[in-house]
Amino acid sequence: MAKITTNETNLSNRITKEINQIGFYQNEKNEIQAVIMPKSIEKVPNQLPPKITSLKTCLLLQKYLIKIYQVELR
Repeated sequence: MAKITTNETNLSNRITKEINQIGFYQNEKNEIQAVIMPKSIEKVPNQLPPKITSLKTCLLLQKYLIKIYQVELR
């Protein structure tokens, strides 16, 4: 499968099973926020980018973030 790069901040309607890198952007509060993940995702990277300071909207799909935290805490 080809890798796709985008500047979108809401990927919830994208159909993909894997994210290779979690994107982020600066929100209106000057926080570095993770993008909203696709609903169809099954696999995410095992680490968050260190620049991310906010997971507010990303937590809409928190079961995938739990997988990330479990890998980081090992």
